[in-house]
Amino acid sequence: FGIINDVLDNEILWGGRDVPTGMTRDGQPLPLEDDGPVPDNKLRVAVSRFHIIEWELRYIDYLRGLNYDVELVPLGASSKQCMVARGLVDICPKFAKCSEWDTAAGQAIVEAAGGLVVNVETNGSIPRSSSSTGGFTSASRPATKHFCNTAKEIDKYFLSWARMKS
Repeated sequence: FGIINDVLDNEILWGGRDVPTGMTRDGQPLPLEDDGPVPDNKLRVAVSRFHIIEWELRYIDYLRGLNYDVELVPLGASSKQCMVARGLVDICPKFAKCSEWDTAAGQAIVEAAGGLVVNVETNGSIPRSSSSTGGFTSASRPATKHFCNTAKEIDKYFLSWARMKS
């Protein structure tokens, strides 16, 4: 289970394995906007406003090389996962090391909303008992449903590409 309070927008999002995703703004319940179609070649990618690293930029270039029209959406830390859960951005790459407390609530909410959170090193789910992750990509439910090669496949091919470029 995870809960994130976005104090700037006065929003609270929650969700978990056995708890449906929910949202309030100013204390009023709101539906998540996660069912819109994803255009064939358009990706809205959440990035940090202040701490984007070289491998995240390479990932974005890699997506562009796959002929995706990438729109960067700069956001604060927990806002990125909230926007993924809501379907307002499609993908959020986070390749810098981070701790479980940085990712656990957002991962629970994204997965409860039907999205996907993938460990980029193992191409599997991030273990909840992990104290540190080497990076992850999260994808919204519409993005996960849209891509025939899911976010896991994109990450797998990116890792192969990244190893060749290193």
